[in-house]
Formats: sequence, structure tokens, C-alpha cells
Amino acid sequence: MTSIGISEETTTIQELPKKPWWMKIPSGTIVILVFLVGIAYVAYYLHILSLTEACKDTAGLTFFGDCVSKLKVNEIGDSLGGAFAPLAFIFLAGALIIQAFELASQRHEINETQAVMTAQLAVAREQVKETIASTALLTAQTNLFTQQHNLRLADDEFDKTLYRARLELMNYEQEFGVFLTLSHDNGYDLLISGQHSQKADDYDFFNMIAGKVKKIADTIDEEPFERVSFVNVRSWDYFRKLFARLSALTQSCSPAYESLAITYRTHDIHQALEELYGTVAKAEQNQAGAPDAPPPSGSAK
Repeated sequence: MTSIGISEETTTIQELPKKPWWMKIPSGTIVILVFLVGIAYVAYYLHILSLTEACKDTAGLTFFGDCVSKLKVNEIGDSLGGAFAPLAFIFLAGALIIQAFELASQRHEINETQAVMTAQLAVAREQVKETIASTALLTAQTNLFTQQHNLRLADDEFDKTLYRARLELMNYEQEFGVFLTLSHDNGYDLLISGQHSQKADDYDFFNMIAGKVKKIADTIDEEPFERVSFVNVRSWDYFRKLFARLSALTQSCSPAYESLAITYRTHDIHQALEELYGTVAKAEQNQAGAPDAPPPSGSAK
């Protein structure tokens, strides 16, 4: 028989005490022994019967018949009853012994089955733990892959948006900026564009754009002017949204692209454009004599 020893970390199967020797005796052997005991009893009974007064002078194959025929009827009954009662007891004892052996063997098998079921339960619990651990690992890997996928998507979108921003800044139809009037009929445009910087690399190009936005803001702060207005308000709205998107993408991009955004100063350009837009919009409100009114759409060149 085997026993199941279960620890917290592993499941081991250990040997249990073996079946007792008497449990290994076949039932057929017990039946043969019972018959031998019965035969021995019958022989002993006949020997005792041959010593009685009625049977001591009889012998041969007809011994029992000749002996019994000399007995009275009641003596015959007593003789047969006395002979077969112990014999019946011997066979009954043999049957009980066989049944007891079978019950003990069944109980032993039930204990083995219970031990195996306990082992299977322990293995099932270990499998559940492994399944939970595998599920947690798979979930972590899925989250990692999802995060990496999202980073790649954000990086790709940053690349496309950056390329789009440069392409549109070099487009004559998308030029925008500020128109200043210093005196009557004396005005000029301060444009934010990269129309003449097609050969510059991205680092130089966007640093040049950041410099232009800063220069316009400094000019408005330092130069006395009579009026100020937007050049191409539609382009202002377009590029403000474009650089706002670039600035937002830096929060979801990979670290490499975050460094790239710092190098290209996309967040600085976005902040500078918003500040310049607010300055010009406020100035236009003051010029219109309605400071509480919403910013005008501006004039287009």
C-alpha cells in the first residue's frame, strides 16, 4: 500500500505499512483447510463411534450403516446431531474467517483509494496554483505587450505628426504669424514659417521655429505698436492643435521619444504659441474697446 505525504511546496508519495501476512492468504486455501479440518473431524468421530458397544464389532465399508442400524431411533438422532453440529460449526467458522479477510482487504483497498484521492486532490491544488501563476504571468506579459504596442503607436503618431508639422510649416499656404502696425500705414508681418529651411535637419528646423516664436513675443513686448492682429487665424488654430498634440504625445511615448521631443522643443513651441496667442488676442480685445468680449477672429493676410 502507498501513502501520500503532502507538504506545502510539493506532493510526495511515501510507502505505507504493507498488508499483514494473513491478509495475503487466498480464500481457496482457507476453504481447503476447512475441508481438511472437517474430514479430520469426521475421521475422529468415526473412530470414537467404533469404540462404542454397538459398533465395536463392525468394520469395513458398511461400518457406519451397520453401526447406526443397531442403535435405537432416538440414539440415531442424537448420534447424527452430535456428529453434524460440530461439522456445521467448522464450516461456519471457515465462512466467517473468509468474510472477515475479505472485509479487511476491502477496508485496506478503501484506505489506498482514499490516499490516492488525497494525492490527486493535492496535485489538483498544485495545478490550480500553477494555473493562477501562469495566468498572472500571462496577464503581466499581455500588459507588457499592450504597453509596448501603445508605445509604438504613440511613437509612430509622434513621427507622423512631427513630419506633418514640418511639412505644413514649409507650406506657403499655411504661413501664419502676427501683423504689427507701428504707425499709420507702417506695418509689417512677423511670420512663423520654415519656408526657406527645407535642407535643415529636424533639430535645426524646430529650434529655428522656437526661436521665431520667441522673437515675435519679445518684439511685441519691446516695440511700441499701435495695432496688432493675427495673420491667417485658421493657420493659428491648425498649428496650435498640431503642437498641442505633439506635446500630449510626449506623455505616452517611449523614453527615447520623450528625449526626442525635448531635443526638438515641441513642448516649448506649444507653450510659446499659446502664450503668444493669448497676448495677441488680449491686445485685439483692447484695440476693439471691448476687453470682456471674446477674442476676435483676427484679420487674414
